[in-house]
Amino acid sequence: MIFRALQTKSRPFYQQGRLQHAGARDADGLPVKPAWAINSLFEPVAKANQISDAQFKRLFDLAQLHMPSSASAQSALKHDLDQMLQFTQQIQKLDLTQVEPLIQIWHDSLGQQPRPDKEEQTHEPKGRVLVDNARRTHGDFYIVPGSLPATK
Repeated sequence: MIFRALQTKSRPFYQQGRLQHAGARDADGLPVKPAWAINSLFEPVAKANQISDAQFKRLFDLAQLHMPSSASAQSALKHDLDQMLQFTQQIQKLDLTQVEPLIQIWHDSLGQQPRPDKEEQTHEPKGRVLVDNARRTHGDFYIVPGSLPATK
C-alpha cells in the first residue's frame, strides 16, 4: 500500500526542483551535454605568459629530451606548459602569510621511528681479517676465481 502511494506521488529525481530546467537529460536523469568544463576554472592564457621558442628548446635541453618533430605536437606541448605556468602563477598570487608551513608530511605520533642501534657482538671475522686470510689478493681486494673465460 505504501509502495503504491510512493509510486504514484513521487517523480524521478531529475524532474524535481530546479534540475528540471537545467538542460536536456536522458532517461536516467544524467545531462546529455556536460554542464561545465575544467577549463572554465582557468583564466584564458595571456599572450604575455606564453613560453618563447628559446625557452621551450632550453627546457628540453635541460631535461635531456628530444623535441617533438611535428609543429602541432610542439604547439600542443607549449599550450600545456602555458597552462601549467598560469596555474602556478595563480597559486603564487595567493596570500599565504597566515598559513603555517608544514614541517613534515605526517603527524609527530606517526611515521618513521628511529630504531635503537645496538652493536652486535659476533665472533665472525670482519674487514681486514678476511683480506689477510684470502688466498689471492690485489691490493685491498681479494680475488675470487670465476667460471667465465677471461677476455682481452
